[in-house]
Amino acid sequence: MEPTFGAQAATFLEKVAGEQKKLLAYALHLTKDTDEAHDLYSDTLLRCRDRIAVSGFNGEGYVAYMITSLKGNFYYARRQGRVIDPVELLEVQTGEDSGEERMALAAAVRAYIVAHYSTEEVAAFELHAHGCTMEEVSFLTDYPNKVQVHRVVQKIKKGVRVAFGR
Repeated sequence: MEPTFGAQAATFLEKVAGEQKKLLAYALHLTKDTDEAHDLYSDTLLRCRDRIAVSGFNGEGYVAYMITSLKGNFYYARRQGRVIDPVELLEVQTGEDSGEERMALAAAVRAYIVAHYSTEEVAAFELHAHGCTMEEVSFLTDYPNKVQVHRVVQKIKKGVRVAFGR
């Protein structure tokens, strides 16, 4: 039988409940939207409670743990929602395009990028397009810093816009 840490999880909920207004204010500061702040707070609270119930918690910094988790969950969600659609590089009005036209244009943009840029540049661009920060791309590739990654991403974006006349 696996050990459970239900008492620690209950203590966590008590401590955090006493700071709920401050924690919600922090969530609102991050999200800039009341509904999103409440969602972020609720999701984070449940995740933290579940983690503590399963793995336990060493120490008394329950509120600090909640603050750190709020921030981490916010930035994780923001990064996941930041995927770049190749067609958006061209600033196409999506309301006028059919799904098939959009897919064909996205394939053409992808083919252009692969044909006109080095493997390293394409890899850096794709990592960024899939939500990695410039620092993360730098870490995952051979680029020594985020400035060089930024230059590559901007170079590809500009090339696509020029090539497709947008």
